[in-house]
Amino acid sequence: MRLAGQLPHIACCDGRIDPEKIFGLSRAELNEDTDAITVRNAGGRAEFAVRDLLVLDTLVGLKDVIVLHHTDCGLTHITDEELRKAVKGKVPRKESEIDNMKFGEIANLEEAVQTDVKFLKSSPYLKEELKVHGYIFDLKTGLLQTVVE
Repeated sequence: MRLAGQLPHIACCDGRIDPEKIFGLSRAELNEDTDAITVRNAGGRAEFAVRDLLVLDTLVGLKDVIVLHHTDCGLTHITDEELRKAVKGKVPRKESEIDNMKFGEIANLEEAVQTDVKFLKSSPYLKEELKVHGYIFDLKTGLLQTVVE
């Protein structure tokens, strides 16, 4: 798939995925006409990327955003509760704060993409006309599944 324009991708910080390659953008093509920027976080969750999108929209103006999740993501193998328990073991003095933390667990990839797209579309901080697209990248096959066009 070849995409262009001011098009940030929200993607997982997992080094096995390369959004520029997945969407057909080489580093040499990233110029004034192609501002593809990847915002990464654990799980590629939209909730944790809003601040970055606000900055990008202010600086360059956004028309579209891509939410990109992938198979075998670490957050498909662990729950928020398991993560909270592990973090409490490392920082017990902050137990009450940790109890309120969300890490973005992913029980179902397709539902997670739909949830993230809906979250961005309904965010009071992002402009209503922003188009949000959602995809799942399969690490084994290299195929890209469209979830939300």
